[in-house]
Amino acid sequence: MTAQFHTAFQDFVADAQWTPAWLKGLRQRSYDRFVEQGLPTRQDENWKYTSTRSLSEASFGLSRKTEISNIVVDRLSVKDSSRIVFVNGAYKSELSILPDDIEVSALNDVLDDDQDLIQPLFDEEGDSFTALNQAFFSTGVMVRVKKNSIVKKPLQLLFVQSVEDAPSMVSPRNIVFVEGGAQVKIIESHFGQTKNFTNAVTDVFVKDAAHCQYILERSIGNETRYVSKHCFHIGRDAQVETFNLALGGRLNRSHLEFRLNAPGAYAKLDGLYIARDDNHIDNVTEVMHLSHHTNSAQLYKGVLEGKSRAVFNGRITIVKDAQQVDAQQLNKNLLMSPDAEVDSRPQLAIDANDVKCSHGATIGQIDAQELFYLQSRCISREDAKRMLATAFIGDVVGRISGTHFTKHVQDVLQSFGGARN
Repeated sequence: MTAQFHTAFQDFVADAQWTPAWLKGLRQRSYDRFVEQGLPTRQDENWKYTSTRSLSEASFGLSRKTEISNIVVDRLSVKDSSRIVFVNGAYKSELSILPDDIEVSALNDVLDDDQDLIQPLFDEEGDSFTALNQAFFSTGVMVRVKKNSIVKKPLQLLFVQSVEDAPSMVSPRNIVFVEGGAQVKIIESHFGQTKNFTNAVTDVFVKDAAHCQYILERSIGNETRYVSKHCFHIGRDAQVETFNLALGGRLNRSHLEFRLNAPGAYAKLDGLYIARDDNHIDNVTEVMHLSHHTNSAQLYKGVLEGKSRAVFNGRITIVKDAQQVDAQQLNKNLLMSPDAEVDSRPQLAIDANDVKCSHGATIGQIDAQELFYLQSRCISREDAKRMLATAFIGDVVGRISGTHFTKHVQDVLQSFGGARN
C-alpha cells in the first residue's frame, strides 16, 4: 500500500535543495517508518470509519506546476491581512504580503539557520502520516510572534492547488511560536479543485498569558485528498481559540490535538463541516488536560447532503490530579439526504474526581413541519432546506471572534454553495 510513494521519495531526496545534511537521516528514517507502518486501516481505532483506499489506489508525484493568477489569490485571501502564499507547495514571494510586526519565513529558507530550534520538533514515533510528512516536507512557514506584542492584522497561510497533468503530493510543515503575553490571529487556508494529496503537519506553541486565534479551513474538490495533524501546546493562563472549517473532498481529515500544560490554560474548539455528493470528512479532536485548573469547550456541527459521509471522533483526557477542570464537548449533525451518514464518537477519559465535564452528540434530519411551513410561503423545497441548514449552522459561525474572519468564512461558505449550481 506504500509502493506508490517510493519513486516520488527517490526523486525528492535526489534534489539537494530540500535535503540539508542534518535532514537526510531524518527523512530516510521517517520514510522507512512510514513503509513499516503502512497507511492506516479500519482496524486502527482512530480510522475505524475512514478508508485510505483513495490514497492507496493512486500514485502521487512531486508537484511541477506553480503558476496561478493574482485574481485567484486575491479572491481567496482574507481582506486587510498579511499573507504568505504557496502554489502546489512552492512559495510565491510575489503573491505574498509579509507582515511588519511579526517574523514570518518560508520554512525551507530557515532549515539550516534554525536547525537547533527546528530539529527537536520532529517526531520519531508518530503515526504513519506524520512520518510521511517528515520524509517529504518542503513547504510551510515558521512564524515567530515576539513577547507581549499585539499583532493588528491577521496572518493568512494560503495554500492553493492548481491543476497538473498528474496527481501530486504536497507536504506542508508549519511551526508557530507565540511568546508570552502576545496576541495574534492566524488563518491556514487550503483551496483547490484537483486530484492532489495534501499531508500537512503544524505545531503551535502558545506561551504563558498569550492568546492565539487559529482558523483552519479547507474548501476542496470532490477528487481532492487532504490529511492533517495540528498540535497546540498551551502554557499557563494562555488561550487558544480555533475554528475548523471543512468543505468537500474525497478525503478531508483533520486531527487537532490540544495539550493544556499549565493552570489557567484554555482551549476553545469550534468546527463546521459540509459534505455533499460522495464527500468524506473526518474530524478528530483530542483535548488533553495535563494540569489542574484548565478549561476547554468545543462545538462541532455538520451538514451532509447526497451520499456523503462524515466522522466526528472527539476525545477529552483528564490526567490524574488534574483537578478543577471544566471540559465541554458537543457535536450536532443535520442530514439533508436519506443516503447521508454520520458516525459520532464523543469520548471522556477522566482520572480525577473534582472536575466538571460533559459530552454529547445529535444526528437528525430536516424538520418536516418547518419545511412544510416555508413551502407554504411559496418558497421552493430546495430553498427552504437551504434556509433551515443556514439557521442550523448560524450559532457556530457566530462564535468566530472578529468580523474579518466571520466575513471571510461566510464568503467561503457562499462560494462553496454557489459552486454547486
